Amino acid sequence: MPSNLIYSLIDKAEMDDVDSQVKLALHFLKGDEVKQNISYEHYWFSTASLAGSKIAKEYVEKYFQNITISGGNENGKLQS
Repeated sequence: MPSNLIYSLIDKAEMDDVDSQVKLALHFLKGDEVKQNISYEHYWFSTASLAGSKIAKEYVEKYFQNITISGGNENGKLQS
């Protein structure tokens, strides 16, 4: 079960707090206080990137570069 910190970050992130969006994405990336979840991680990094976060933008660019290089999805598996 997620901690109070995670619930607080979710509330702030949903209210367009960019710093909270990045922090939440990092928690999902690392599986820190939540179950690791690539979809949620990517969602929050993308949202923060669109709101102007340079850190999030760098992550999103690397994410898509890795998918392109691997020729597949985020796990490197080919899409059918």
